[in-house]
Amino acid sequence: VKPKDEKRRHLKALFLKGFVDGKPVTKMLVNGGAIMNLMPYVMLRKLGKSNEDLTKIDMMLKDFEGVVSPAVGALCVDN
Repeated sequence: VKPKDEKRRHLKALFLKGFVDGKPVTKMLVNGGAIMNLMPYVMLRKLGKSNEDLTKIDMMLKDFEGVVSPAVGALCVDN
């Protein structure tokens, strides 16, 4: 039995509007249980940043198929 819409509203992702480095972002996914936050490369470019703005980090990421690759880096934003 498929639940009715009012019973599964809590299953929808929670998105907020906010600012990153002073620039507006209309869809920020809220995930309080995440061990790290990811940003698509397209969003990095929209913020006017590039690979040179990233801080190199020693971290490996594993995708859903188990393929391991190094993380590109971390973007540190001043508050």
